[in-house]
Parts: sequence; C-alpha cells; structure tokens
Amino acid sequence: SIVEARVMMAPPDAEACVEIFSDPRVTAVADNTEIFSGRRLLPRYLVMDPEERHVFIGYRFTHDTKRDSPSLLVVDLQTMELRQADVENWETVGMAWDPVEDATVAVMSYFEPFDKRAGNARLVWMRRDGTITRDFTAQTPYRLDYYAVVHPTDEGIVIYGDQGDRQTYSRDGELLDHRVSAGLSGCSTYLNHHVIGDDRIVTSGGQGFVSDLMSADVAIVDIKRHEILHEAERRFDVAWGLDVDEPRATIYAGSHDGYVTAYDMQLQMKRRIATGGMTAAVGVDPGRRLGYASTYYRGELVAFHLDRGKILGRVVVGRGSRALLALQDGTVLVGSGCGLMQVRPLDPVGHIK
Repeated sequence: SIVEARVMMAPPDAEACVEIFSDPRVTAVADNTEIFSGRRLLPRYLVMDPEERHVFIGYRFTHDTKRDSPSLLVVDLQTMELRQADVENWETVGMAWDPVEDATVAVMSYFEPFDKRAGNARLVWMRRDGTITRDFTAQTPYRLDYYAVVHPTDEGIVIYGDQGDRQTYSRDGELLDHRVSAGLSGCSTYLNHHVIGDDRIVTSGGQGFVSDLMSADVAIVDIKRHEILHEAERRFDVAWGLDVDEPRATIYAGSHDGYVTAYDMQLQMKRRIATGGMTAAVGVDPGRRLGYASTYYRGELVAFHLDRGKILGRVVVGRGSRALLALQDGTVLVGSGCGLMQVRPLDPVGHIK
C-alpha cells in the first residue's frame, strides 16, 4: 500500500477507533479529545481555509446524540488547538468557505423536530480563531433538515434546499432572492458538491431524488439560471460524495454499490473503479494524479490512479467516513467515527509510473 494514516483528533471511547490502532500504518493519537466522550458524532463536513492550516468541521447528529454535543469546530492543524461554536441543538447541514468574510459559513438546522425553530436555517460565520462574526436565523419556506448546498458569492450566500428551492441572503440576513424549480427538486440537497467557476455546481441528486432516493444521480446545475444543464443517466446506486479533476475535466462520484464512477463534463460515463465497499466520500489530487475514496462500512480509505483507475493502496480510517479533503501538500483529511484522520501517500510517484 502507498498510504499511511495518523489520527489527529479522536474521542477516547469511540468503537470505530479500535480496529484502527491495530493497523501498523496508523500512528498514535495527537489529541484525545474529551469533549467527544460518550457522544455519537460523525464529521459530515470538512472545510479548509486557503492556507490549509485550519480545518472547520461540521457535524450531523444521530437520534441518540447528546443535545449539548459540538456541531461546529475549528482545528489548527499545526498546534491541534480546537475551538467550538456555542450553537447547542443546531446541527450543521452545509458549509463553505466565504472569501468575502474570510471565514467559514455554516448553514444549520435545529435538531428538535417539534420545536418551532425546526426547519429554519441558521447561518453562522466562524473565523480561524473560533470567533463568530455573523449569526442570524432565516425563516426558510422549506425545511432544511437534511442537507443544503451553500454557495457564497460577492452579493451574499446562496442556499439550495429541498423541493427545488433556492434562497439568496445578504450577509446581514436579508432575503435577496427566492426561486423554486420543480425540475430541481432534491437536486442539490444531498452530500458533497463542487463549484466550477462562478456559474456551475456539480452535485449529487437529480429530478425525483426526494421521492426516489435509490435513483439519485449526479447533476450539473447552472447557478444563475437555476436549472439542470446535465444529468447522469440513472444506471447505478445512490450517488454520494464527489470531486472534480478540473485540469482533465473529469468528475468522480462515489456510490452505494462500491464504485467510483468517472464522468466527463456532459456527465457521460468514462470508467468505473471498484472500491470494495459503499463509497461515501471522494477526493482528487490532480497534480499527483491520485484519487481517494472512503468506504463507509469497511472503514477504509482507498487510493487509486486517476487516469488508469488502478487501486494503489488502502488504509483503515474508521467506519462512518462521510467527509474527505485532498490538500495541496499531498495529504488527505478524513472525518470518520474515529474523529479526524490525516492520510499521506508514501512515495506515490514511484508507485504510479
């Protein structure tokens, strides 16, 4: 295998960590974080600052999550200092880096389903030092209790929610625009997305996604016109995480059936790569021609060659992995049931020639 892992941050009692520490390629815990003790939390979103020093982590809750659990954190990867936002009972349903505010903006939904706040969107801006610079609650026309695509622009924050709904808010909380398209129902509500330029979003979902979960597609959405430009033919299982190799104009999307599928920019299939398990997150390193995929139940990170599709190695990162970031320095951050993992390739050039 060409990959090894390091546990950066882990709860002291997580079951998902047990098998990790039996793998000789996984090094010791850097931070055994007590705030996660006894809590069932899975990192759902990872967002880096432009310098790739601070990682912002957004958490979704499970039915038995303690209500005072952290749902929005920032970690300094050099010092491992951790700060959390005071947003009790609000879980993260979408995140993105906002260059205008020089902070991460998180869209949050209230966790208690029968509370009057449930379904509304709370927008929180968090800086590298943990400071909350902006914070407001929006009365959204549709519930944002699953996932949302968040797209910061110069004018404000665009949120794609369920029912083909798109809302644009100013950074002061004013609703600037609201559009609904039945053809976009569910298209931009699920899992990862990738923004290309200033006019396109690649996302998992597609027409009929909400009513037909097991036929979820990959779609390219025109941000300004609020319509689908291309949609992958439905032939595989649920599309989960994705990433884009922009230099080669190729989209890589993971799916429940244990594959990463490569598409061109018109969403025509180019090839499929077997990962060996339900593929929940995907990341690409175009410069090194490496791709990565996490398997949700097997708890592995799989490294593969972007052009040939050859599997190059695997390392255990913990079950429940739904978040993955390939960084410019060649390392990969993975969020799983064991916390935050850092994976790095071992002399990848010598293995992929």
